[in-house]
Amino acid sequence: MTKQNFSTVNPLTCGNCSVEERWFLHNVRHRGIFRLLCTNCVLRLHTQAFCPTCYFVYNPNPPPPPSQNGLVSCVKCYSFSHNSCVGPNPPHPYLCPLCVNPNTVLFNLKKGKDVGLDSNEVDRNSRVVDRNASKVLLTAAKIAAGTVNKAALAARVEAERRAKEAAFTRKRAREALEHVAYLTAKDKMKKKDVLPLPHSNGPALVGGGNVINRGGDRCLSMVVAAVPLEEQNVVNADRLDGSSDVLEALNAVDLKGLPAGSSNGSAMDVEMNGGGATGAEDERENNGQTEMVNDGMVAEKDGKPNGSLSQL
Repeated sequence: MTKQNFSTVNPLTCGNCSVEERWFLHNVRHRGIFRLLCTNCVLRLHTQAFCPTCYFVYNPNPPPPPSQNGLVSCVKCYSFSHNSCVGPNPPHPYLCPLCVNPNTVLFNLKKGKDVGLDSNEVDRNSRVVDRNASKVLLTAAKIAAGTVNKAALAARVEAERRAKEAAFTRKRAREALEHVAYLTAKDKMKKKDVLPLPHSNGPALVGGGNVINRGGDRCLSMVVAAVPLEEQNVVNADRLDGSSDVLEALNAVDLKGLPAGSSNGSAMDVEMNGGGATGAEDERENNGQTEMVNDGMVAEKDGKPNGSLSQL
């Protein structure tokens, strides 16, 4: 037997029956809720976990059906009792001791003087845990430990499931980020494939605007190289337009020793037409036509005979 002094222990309340238990309260997970219960409530709430006669805790909890292991089931609380504990001829229907005496306190600590202890060694607040009380207390402790172990196993399974979900979600998030990075890089490459011409501020046009496809860099270099060539062609065209000044200057010069102001357009015409006449022959021909006009033999307009004879 064990003696315990409760004078310095703060009383705690059971979470089921609200009785102040000064010594033993068990942490139990009951119907998904963690509760602080006394020994009596632990046994009353888990009647299928032990034999109500010998307080043997079944493993597994609850045990297999009574027809397979020789147990007798209570018709009221569905607890299981051993055949040896019930007797050779159990009543039918059978009621377990917990249902026969529902108000019986299962865990009851007796006072020291009630068990025959010397009054000098025991004070008025002392309680004694005898063999029967220790058996009941051990049964309740095993049941409470089993519920907590099941809760720990369920929590571990839930934690592993959530860890797998977190890993899968993290993988999906990483794939999404990689996909976004790929789309961003692809968009940047598309933007780089279209370049504006130099000195072009307008938007990109489709089909011959101010943009050149980078298909690409070679075309851009050819266009940039063609720009100064076009400018050079324009300059050359300006020079050709100004060559008339040079021709006029050459016409004003007496290349054949003629006096200034004489006409040399015939020489230029002969040279351009590919003729072989010289400037002197043209001069003699012109002089002859002038004499004929003066004599009246040829008309002044077209140089033809006018049908009249000269006066002799």
